[in-house]
Amino acid sequence: MLLINLEKEREKSTDELISYPLGALCFVLDCLNEGESMETAIESLKKYKLAESSMKLVVENKQLLLFLKQRHTEFKDIKDVMKILYMMVFKSLPENMKKAV
Repeated sequence: MLLINLEKEREKSTDELISYPLGALCFVLDCLNEGESMETAIESLKKYKLAESSMKLVVENKQLLLFLKQRHTEFKDIKDVMKILYMMVFKSLPENMKKAV
């Protein structure tokens, strides 16, 4: 569902979106929300041509994967996924994003 919404919003294909961190996160969350295991989600994700940033931020980040596994149902829209991605890169949300939440 998240990846489909991202496709509509960005007007890009799944293959294009999934190669970058935001699309990769949406893919993993969609898999988890459909009842797949984290291992299955990651194996499916690896079948796509991933950017190096996706590999480092998503696939190789064990702490993030554990967090997603435990709390995947809390991510309802792209904005939620973007917040977690932003925090992974910059360690905290800027003030203007905190106010928007």
